[in-house]
Amino acid sequence: INILDSVDYNAAVESALRAFDGAIHVLSGVGGVQSQSIGVDKRIIRYQLPRLIFINNLDQKGANPWQVLNQ
Repeated sequence: INILDSVDYNAAVESALRAFDGAIHVLSGVGGVQSQSIGVDKRIIRYQLPRLIFINNLDQKGANPWQVLNQ
């Protein structure tokens, strides 16, 4: 299992996705979908990787999983 922080290492994410067999994309239930998350998702689609979307922080005040799904 490899964990990538897509915020700081955009080039590393690009090259790592070429070698991966799948991805778990973690999104914030409070902050919603960020622009960097959209870019990573486009790369996951480009490399035709199976992915699982995980919505994190649902126990915090202001979390809205339906809003994240709609985004």
